[in-house]
Amino acid sequence: MYIDDVVRSFVGLLDSGQDHTFAFGEVRPVFTVTLQTIADTILRFKDIRMTLVSPDFSDPFARRLYPTFLSYLEPTEFAYPLNQRTDDRGTLAELLKSHQFGQIFVSRTKPGITRGNHFHDSKIEKFCVLEGEAVVRFRHIVTSAMSAYQVKGTDFKVVDIPPGYTHSIENTGSTELITLFWADEIFDPGMPDTYPAKVNQ
Repeated sequence: MYIDDVVRSFVGLLDSGQDHTFAFGEVRPVFTVTLQTIADTILRFKDIRMTLVSPDFSDPFARRLYPTFLSYLEPTEFAYPLNQRTDDRGTLAELLKSHQFGQIFVSRTKPGITRGNHFHDSKIEKFCVLEGEAVVRFRHIVTSAMSAYQVKGTDFKVVDIPPGYTHSIENTGSTELITLFWADEIFDPGMPDTYPAKVNQ
């Protein structure tokens, strides 16, 4: 049983206004798991900082065990570094991955630099500029119809990236562009679903 569920049961009895001299409270949910399952789950939690893969929080047991695990961290262990990939364009780092919701990553892009110029068959993404100014450009890979969106960090505007559109994001400002990205699946180098194609032919 999770401590918050136990406390809620106590509070529910107290708030009911009944005589609880001989009251028995019921706590829900109750999880029946092996010690091995608990140990394996905690070890997976420990690996999150390396794999970046989040637990499935739709699982009520994992949803309760993970905050318990975090509560035992020493204050000196709260922060951890991310693996950064740096090239002539800037820097990119993955933040969080999940088999249920995909992955989140962030990039820093130098002024005048364009990222992207590729399309996806099935993968979908969302872009949100946090700092700086940019233009997100699209070209439909079949019709060649083009569109563009001016975005800047002060707007907190999300741009959807549908499949079938080659797309790019260009830093049009004079300072570094910081962009938050979401993709609906974890990147798989064996099946990247990412095909190079310039937006401006």
